[in-house]
Amino acid sequence: MSVFKLNTNKISVAWKPIGTIVGDTNINEYKFYLKQLKAKKGDIVATEAKLPAGDGKVIDVIVWGRIMEIFSYNDFLPNEATKELTESDINIENTILPLTTNDAICSVKNLGYTINKPLNNPELKPLNYPVLPGSSVRYPATEDLVKLLNSDMDGKNPIYIGNLIARQDVKVFVSADQMVSRHVLVIGMTGAGKSVWVRRSVRELMEKKYPILIIDPHGDNLGIVQKAKKLFPNHKIKLFYPKLSAPKNNKEIIFTLIEKLGNKLTEPQYEFLNWLLTNIENESGSTLINYIKLLISRANSAANNKRSKSTSGLTGISHTGATTMGVVARSLKKVKTKLEEMEERNKSNMNKFPHLKFEELPDPYSNAEKIVDKAQVSILYLKGYESLPSSTIVSILLENLFSHRGFKTIPPFFTVIEEAQNFIPSKSEGQGDFPSVGTIKKIATEG
Repeated sequence: MSVFKLNTNKISVAWKPIGTIVGDTNINEYKFYLKQLKAKKGDIVATEAKLPAGDGKVIDVIVWGRIMEIFSYNDFLPNEATKELTESDINIENTILPLTTNDAICSVKNLGYTINKPLNNPELKPLNYPVLPGSSVRYPATEDLVKLLNSDMDGKNPIYIGNLIARQDVKVFVSADQMVSRHVLVIGMTGAGKSVWVRRSVRELMEKKYPILIIDPHGDNLGIVQKAKKLFPNHKIKLFYPKLSAPKNNKEIIFTLIEKLGNKLTEPQYEFLNWLLTNIENESGSTLINYIKLLISRANSAANNKRSKSTSGLTGISHTGATTMGVVARSLKKVKTKLEEMEERNKSNMNKFPHLKFEELPDPYSNAEKIVDKAQVSILYLKGYESLPSSTIVSILLENLFSHRGFKTIPPFFTVIEEAQNFIPSKSEGQGDFPSVGTIKKIATEG
């Protein structure tokens, strides 16, 4: 039988034995017999093991695991007896049936191992050999569990994000540097605490003056504005409403928006729309609505020239009929009307908060530093816009900010995308070609 050889010069305090490993084991999981009421589901436990290190060497390690399930049974309480108790409405305490022989078996998922030495800076590594049946399972002390979970925090701006659910005495930290420079996906059922976690993280990052950008499709973050101004009076808290710009370097986004919001077009009509987008440039900083107005004007002009049999301005589309051009113009007008209605809804929603100051979103191409700046929280308020225009706005914004980060013209910043399913919808929903899908995937892939 394996003996747990940890002593007080290696850990903070002695770890209490709570059970013994039973049955077959493998590198992924094991089961152990639990002392009555000494642990619960979700607890992190530990056991000593010996692992092959190569060249015939063996190392002493601590294997860490998480209790995934607990099964209770009583070999001295047959099913027939419990059935009889149920049918006869008899309380088991009024019988001679045994109650003190209830046993519990825990199933544990291995998390990895650390070298069996002082837990000053433990590094968790993947397990490559199963633990031995008969080994003692221990309940780690709070101090040592904190060291394990936060071992790589030195010099990385640790921020406190909460406590383990199963061990409220164990605080958990993450690296602010890594959160801002890499990616975080928060997943959970409704009510699981996703928003609470995000707001806690935002507050911790604000303490360290990191720039923060929040994409808010429903206005769920407006409530934090006044609170943030009180807690962080030296911070800039910016509330932006969208300016749907027409990017000169990405006509595909505009094409997708027109295609989805307008009428269904035939192949010749798509060809004419593509001709318009290719040959008509928008002014730098121009809004998408103004650009669409320009496209409508040019389409109507081309249709009139076609009807009057004039070839002026028809280079490359001389084979296109006036009717085709008119259909495209009407589809563009429909898109313009929808965008104007969404713009008005957004303004109407903002008017419900007269105590808050909303500003037009600066052009992310030329004024990215007004959106992302040290000790600044920027909230983009999108309420009133449908999913596709919101996706387009977010795609244009993030593409430009990502480009600026590549050239280091703005500092590292933390972006929160609330209701991310609106911006990364699945292909099964028929919206896999939303502009923001490709943008977010690129950022996640390239860092």
